[in-house]
Amino acid sequence: MKALNNRNMRSIRYVKHQDDSLELLKMLLLCELNEGARDRLARYLLDRFGDLYSVIHADEKELAGVAGLKPSTIDHLKQTRRLLKQIGLSSISDRPLIDSLDRVKQFCRLLLGSKRREEFHVLFLDEGYHLLGHECLQIGTLNHVMV
Repeated sequence: MKALNNRNMRSIRYVKHQDDSLELLKMLLLCELNEGARDRLARYLLDRFGDLYSVIHADEKELAGVAGLKPSTIDHLKQTRRLLKQIGLSSISDRPLIDSLDRVKQFCRLLLGSKRREEFHVLFLDEGYHLLGHECLQIGTLNHVMV
């Protein structure tokens, strides 16, 4: 029997992550579809958008173009996006923001993850690195933001 090396372990974790994403997405697709249709639609969405995060943060117009995806389900995905953003922001609002680079990345991803255009934001911190607020100063294009 072959020993599992780091590469094989990463592959196993990736497959497990993909399986979890598929199951979670099927739950988000509501009960309007039978199990087989939900499974096919969830697999299609993951293939098209790449991962669960991208499906939930996809533009409503893009989602509306997916056959079999009902307006009520699109609205449910939109509400899920709002819920996840609120949970994420509240989980870091009472703690130091810059106690790690990962915390900054998490905050920025929650704040800007669903944006289709680049935005230049300023984060206001107190002396203990607690977030006091944030403000969008400019919105730009993919290659250019005027400051």
